[in-house]
Amino acid sequence: LLDLERFAEADALIDRLGEMEGTSWQPYWGSVDWLRARRIVADGGVSGSASDRSDTVAEALRRFEAALDDDRFPLPRALTLRDYGVVLAGLGRSEEARKALDQALAIVRRIGAGAYEPGIRDALSTVAESEQDLLASLTNREMEIGRLLAQGRSNQEIAAELFVATATVRYHVSNLLRKLQLNRRSEVARMFR
Repeated sequence: LLDLERFAEADALIDRLGEMEGTSWQPYWGSVDWLRARRIVADGGVSGSASDRSDTVAEALRRFEAALDDDRFPLPRALTLRDYGVVLAGLGRSEEARKALDQALAIVRRIGAGAYEPGIRDALSTVAESEQDLLASLTNREMEIGRLLAQGRSNQEIAAELFVATATVRYHVSNLLRKLQLNRRSEVARMFR
């Protein structure tokens, strides 16, 4: 129903499943939190300007995370991880997106649910493409410093190799992290790989 944009029917069904959850309906094929998160996403709740969407984004992420708390059923978990990864990627959180999608792929492989692999691989490809776009935004010096960071070099080691001040390296590292939408320098190595 969500994929068909039949939102009123989807809302009614999700509410009904919520009332039945744990009694006459068990979450073998997904949780109500997953469905509610998907509903927010389907309605465009994670698109638009940052100020307009901050509450709905937080609610969608909270619902996905609540759904992921239940790990009893591998397929619903994999599908939730897939959808969560897609949303994270759309928010520019590529490292988290890749981790969720990698977990989803590992689960479907482990349980032999190969029919779901292409969709997860497509989502991973989208993350990789967005990472390539981010890498293309770097200056030559930022690329050079990024490669050295990916090798595990410290700011002092990078400064010595490039014959620049450590403060200059710190400046470039800060710009690099901002442009790549990363929080920690340790995340640079994975993106450069």
